[in-house]
Amino acid sequence: MRTNRPLNDAITTQLAGMLVQNQGSSPHDGTIEGLVDAFLADASDMAMASRQGWELNASIKRQGRRGDLLTLRLDSYEYTGGAHGQPGVQYFHWDLARQQALGLDDLLEPGQQEAFWELARSRHQQWLDEENLDQAFRDSWPFDRTDNAYFSKNGLVLHYNVYHIAPYAMGQPELTIPYEKLDGIVRGKYL
Repeated sequence: MRTNRPLNDAITTQLAGMLVQNQGSSPHDGTIEGLVDAFLADASDMAMASRQGWELNASIKRQGRRGDLLTLRLDSYEYTGGAHGQPGVQYFHWDLARQQALGLDDLLEPGQQEAFWELARSRHQQWLDEENLDQAFRDSWPFDRTDNAYFSKNGLVLHYNVYHIAPYAMGQPELTIPYEKLDGIVRGKYL
């Protein structure tokens, strides 16, 4: 099997960045190994204060491919005591032809960002209505933009991690914008 060094390096950097978001107080060097060592040091320090086991794990799987666009799903879970652990999902896009990572803006036609976010805001409103969520919820959990997106069979999906636009108990909401609404907004090669 052939390895793709630039892709592997980019994935490692993305995964390390994802894991460092919730990392404790121990210093680390920004590598995955350094993050693991720091996590274990923090867990060891806390072992005397808590009988609950700590957990940190991550996985990567192929989400899909559209032409030269490879999309990977990076999952993480961290538990350091308390009521519950912290799950996280990030979607990572890689252009196989150009050998570079792409963000959501790279998937959109130039100048169409605001049109895209209006569609997303409208889809969020639909989601609130479908869930029959009251005004107090709407005020507490307003719409927010995210770069965390992937293409599904139904459209472009915006994925929100826990606590982003909803409380933990509601999980990780996803808002799907159908393909027919994305014509002229998402670059044609991805539609």
